[in-house]
Amino acid sequence: MLSRRHLLSTLPFAARAAAANRPNVVVFMTDDHGAWASGAYGCFEMVTPNMDALAAGGTKFTRAFAATPVCSPSRITYLTGKLPSQHGVQDYLRPVDSFGPKTRRWLDGLTTYPKVLADAGYRTGMCGKWHMGEDDKAQEGFSYWATVPGGGGTFKNAKFVRNGETIQTTGFKEDFIGDSAIDFLKQKDPRPFFLLVPFYAPHTPYDYQPEADRAPYANSKFSCFPRDPMHPWANSGLKRHHLHEESMRSYSALVTAMDRNVGRVLRQLDESGARANTTVVFAADQGYNT
Repeated sequence: MLSRRHLLSTLPFAARAAAANRPNVVVFMTDDHGAWASGAYGCFEMVTPNMDALAAGGTKFTRAFAATPVCSPSRITYLTGKLPSQHGVQDYLRPVDSFGPKTRRWLDGLTTYPKVLADAGYRTGMCGKWHMGEDDKAQEGFSYWATVPGGGGTFKNAKFVRNGETIQTTGFKEDFIGDSAIDFLKQKDPRPFFLLVPFYAPHTPYDYQPEADRAPYANSKFSCFPRDPMHPWANSGLKRHHLHEESMRSYSALVTAMDRNVGRVLRQLDESGARANTTVVFAADQGYNT
């Protein structure tokens, strides 16, 4: 006969075993990335083999919409399930709102799914763009944290904060995001994991893209880009990019560079043997009307 004391002594082990059998989750997110800017959604000039493979081997959404056309409120909606009118952030955060002495945790008081997963025994990591307040500090249940505070900035030699340490990188920003995601995946831990990988690409500035990612677009006609006249309410700071061929080339190269790093992360999942038990999600925070 099983005693109550013996039964209770087995519960922690049973809980750990149950957690170990749960699926891992990896969520990739891009910034200002229209669905039209991918092979998976019909733009065959766009070099996105890894995203296309995910779509071909999984479920492709054709009627999904972002709640808002700007970064911060859309990202908070993704994390909480609440509309911007409910969570209170209805525009992108300025740098002063994102980090430094006047910032705040805009998610305080809201339930986020990474926190729910952490409370349920998941190991959690965030590598990339946060842009939701106190960017330089790990939050919402995350135990691994790598970001550039402020939500933007240069794509070359960016200054990251990774797990409390400031790192002056050399090279391409999205590659360091890929490096950090792989570093998280290589850590030995029996718990299931959740990894959020929000890229900065293909958001402005178009100041740097590796030549290998630009090469496919040397003679591109950029036929997938919308050619509508500029709307009178358009962001005045982005007017110079409208129907500008070099801006289209930079945008396209950033999409390809992001996709290349998605491939690096997926290969690490394959090499570790975790891919078969990992749910992979790809989304954009919102599209970009170019």
